[in-house]
Amino acid sequence: MRLVRAESFVFRAPIAVPVVNAFGAMTERVAVFLRLEDAEGGFGWGEAWANFPTVGAEHRARLFDAFIAPPPARPRDH
Repeated sequence: MRLVRAESFVFRAPIAVPVVNAFGAMTERVAVFLRLEDAEGGFGWGEAWANFPTVGAEHRARLFDAFIAPPPARPRDH
């Protein structure tokens, strides 16, 4: 299996009652979803934990994109 594509998606949804803990108040739910695809077209979804701090969701997505996702395919030399 050869990984050919990986994508990260950050979603945010407001919540009616903030969740308060030692880190602060969480006024929205955040989620980072990951989609991986192999060379045969098979794919799967995963999730990266990103609740606190809420700004961490974008950071985790960027880390995934920079260090885990495969580099973009280069054109073949003919």
